Amino acid sequence: MRKNLIKEIWRKGNAAINGWLSIPSSITAESMANVGWDSLTIDVQHGLNDYSTSIPMLQAISTTNTV
Repeated sequence: MRKNLIKEIWRKGNAAINGWLSIPSSITAESMANVGWDSLTIDVQHGLNDYSTSIPMLQAISTTNTV
């Protein structure tokens, strides 16, 4: 299991920077994850994302250190 980098950031008393994904695209998710965000949120409530679009997005994010 990977380390949760957000918890490490918080333990040090620092702030984590989060990005927001509302476009249902694994390409966008991968691009955002490689930019250096500490974490990304996939918005499945307000945007066009649903379960079927979120899985490839999570797979793309998991190739990086982004939580």
